[in-house]
Amino acid sequence: MISKRLDSFFNPKAIAIVGASDRSSSWSKEIYSNLEALEFPGPIFPINPRRSTVWDQPAYPSLRETPVPAELAIIAIPAEAAIGAVKACGEAGVPGAMVVSSGFRDAGPAGAKLQAQLAAAAIEGDVTLIGPNVEGFINYPGRVAAYGAEMPPTSTAGSISMFSQSGTTAWTFTHMAGDRGVGVRVVTGVGVEATLGIGELLEWAASDPGTLVAACYIETIRDIGALAKGLEAMDRADKRVVVCCPLVTGEAAKASLIAHTGELLGDTTLRDATLRRLGAVVVHDPIALFETALLLEKAPGRCSGKLAAAMQSGGNCTLFADALNDARVPLEKFSAATTSKLSEILPDFSEPRNPLDVTGQAIFDNEIYCEAIDALAADPEVGMIAIDVAPSRKRPDDSDLTTILAHAGKVQRESGKPVISVLATPLSYTGRTAEPIIKHSVAVLHGHAPAAAAIAGLYEISRERLPLAERHTAKPRVSVAPGVLDEVQAAEIFTRYGIERPREAVAEDPAQAAEVARDLDCRIVVKLVCAEVPHKAREGLVKLDLDSPAEVKAAAQEVQDRAREMGVDATRLLVQEQLAAGPEILVGVTVDPIYGPAMTVRSGGGGVSGETVFHLLPLRQGEAAEIAAGASVELSDSELKELADVVERFAWLAEDLSDRILEIEANPIIITGGRAVAVDALAVAKAETGEN
Repeated sequence: MISKRLDSFFNPKAIAIVGASDRSSSWSKEIYSNLEALEFPGPIFPINPRRSTVWDQPAYPSLRETPVPAELAIIAIPAEAAIGAVKACGEAGVPGAMVVSSGFRDAGPAGAKLQAQLAAAAIEGDVTLIGPNVEGFINYPGRVAAYGAEMPPTSTAGSISMFSQSGTTAWTFTHMAGDRGVGVRVVTGVGVEATLGIGELLEWAASDPGTLVAACYIETIRDIGALAKGLEAMDRADKRVVVCCPLVTGEAAKASLIAHTGELLGDTTLRDATLRRLGAVVVHDPIALFETALLLEKAPGRCSGKLAAAMQSGGNCTLFADALNDARVPLEKFSAATTSKLSEILPDFSEPRNPLDVTGQAIFDNEIYCEAIDALAADPEVGMIAIDVAPSRKRPDDSDLTTILAHAGKVQRESGKPVISVLATPLSYTGRTAEPIIKHSVAVLHGHAPAAAAIAGLYEISRERLPLAERHTAKPRVSVAPGVLDEVQAAEIFTRYGIERPREAVAEDPAQAAEVARDLDCRIVVKLVCAEVPHKAREGLVKLDLDSPAEVKAAAQEVQDRAREMGVDATRLLVQEQLAAGPEILVGVTVDPIYGPAMTVRSGGGGVSGETVFHLLPLRQGEAAEIAAGASVELSDSELKELADVVERFAWLAEDLSDRILEIEANPIIITGGRAVAVDALAVAKAETGEN
């Protein structure tokens, strides 16, 4: 249903502009000029009850009085009046409205109330609404430029649709496309999304035969359900999506984003993990967004196998290899057979390695470059080839560079392997210089870092998406108390899910602690059982390396005395087996209010290290082993197997209890003696919990 409504929205037969004005600084004037410049084929009706003519055309007092009904109303009047204009759309039977006006959710609580009224008016009037606070959209094939900013000097209709929460980012995308001769299907802002957002636009793109790739700029996710639905629709249609999200690493960036969108910012790491889980390529720079969209449009099918780089410049080889390393795309060695074949093709002073310097001689003797490309394409281990060639900007039709580009396009078509060209810096390719790029369908990417991000994205979405992991244990019954759980309570949850704990027992006083130590007959750890102080070691409430009942008794007394000094109302003690040394790993789960449960696994213990990478739950088949292997800790095969089992059990725990816990963590899990043992446990439950 939404797809059909947006088809009509993007292809209106007649447009009305509410708030039409002859003022040169008016948004309405710019939109009218752009509609005229792109030669919109239908009538455009200025709506202004105080003027008889606008733009040397008759002006109409209301939407009801146009000669034929408008199918799209562009509303460029103050926020409070815009609500009445949307109501008027419903009354006049205008099915679509785009609200340019600002002063809604972007303007704080008062504006948010106005936005709720705007949304209600659209829903009540059955009006498809884009905005508010939006610059507009351009439908290139349909010649509809309902757009309030400067259009690019040149443009080409194509198959990339661009949806953006930032008008400036959308503007930049259209101008880059114009400069590079890249075709665009639709580009539109969404503003602050009163009723429709990027999720609904992706649903439309999935059903739109003219869209092959969607490029999105998202600052904040307002409706994760709608966005997931749109991404899933694109995935089912076998279409590709790249999303640019700002990293927002500093306080100034956070403040700017909140001021721009009127929204609080969620966890950006979880945001990115969610988008990737739903099949999108995620980048963090608008230039990388453009280059990735271009590559996803041009590259045939999926991509697997080695990346082989063959470049005419040694400097480019070095710079590109650096960028690929930052993007975590390896440049692996060529096979012996391919190395031998390249040695026969290249000049004697060239050394066949990846990246391959074909030398400057290959530009003047293009047979060398073409044969090198052939040799790489013939290698079954190679899945993608990168070169550094673009048409001559003086002689695009007959230069050696164009000959090599044509050969690259032929190899791509015949082998099914992407052959892309990566240039060090941006250059404009318009007019005749763009024709060979378009003709031969080779993606020419600009800038090593954006190109490396694009290549990483293509590899990422080419990986097989495995089904969800199967559960091989029954769901246990677990009671969860509200608030912060003490270690005994958290440990009980671990035990129910088969996550091993050290041998341990609770003691009420130092004498009982000594008795427990005698029974355990091993080196001992004594801890205070206290939810009030989650990180007890820092406060002197944990004692290690205790070798006798007497030492345990004395240590237990010290712990209780220290608790009293701190004013902590807790005296119970946990007497625990101290394990032999082994690799220490942190396994933690957080339940995000937007994205749900997510897990992190990394080096643990006293010196937690490694990048915080979140993995969304539920896990897919084989993902537990992948997560264990990426935990930034060197482990043997048997240790990896033990850790993978713990990761799997933590995932079940998180899925089962995600409606009742906020976070749960074991730090560290020690792998020793063929066991993976959670020696510490922390859990925070929601205020209202129960039993599953």
